[in-house]
Amino acid sequence: MYKRQVVRMLIVGVAAADDACRTGSALRRLADRALERLSSRHPDRCLVLASTLEDSACRLLVRRALERVGGALFLLCPRPLPETLASQPDEQSRLDLLDLTARAERRIGLRGERGVKEWYERRVEIVLLIGQGTAPRLPRKQARLDPQAGVLDWNFEY
Repeated sequence: MYKRQVVRMLIVGVAAADDACRTGSALRRLADRALERLSSRHPDRCLVLASTLEDSACRLLVRRALERVGGALFLLCPRPLPETLASQPDEQSRLDLLDLTARAERRIGLRGERGVKEWYERRVEIVLLIGQGTAPRLPRKQARLDPQAGVLDWNFEY
């Protein structure tokens, strides 16, 4: 017999990584720490990552969430998918993007980068920033994953 229940979502935005950020073991370790902390802090909520998946660092973080903590993906689409695919640097990146696109729970069409910003303001509770780039103003709860410095920095306390 199956039990049905309503599970609240914890929507976590994954901001685009800065250009200097590279994927690798340092980013994987930081991603795992951040995801484990979010999952342990919110055991009663489903972790949902919202991302455009436009860069490899974002895709790595989303993949870790799907595979390690049972997270879900809301794919934010500020432009048509063929344009996002065409902007990828190589065939492996395009295949990675397509694989994660197929695993998305929802695909949300938005009107450009402004649409992404507005969606973040309305829906995202926490944003994960990758690298050393400039942080968006909203939401106020943010965690920065800086693989170059090996630092996971939260701007709020639990």
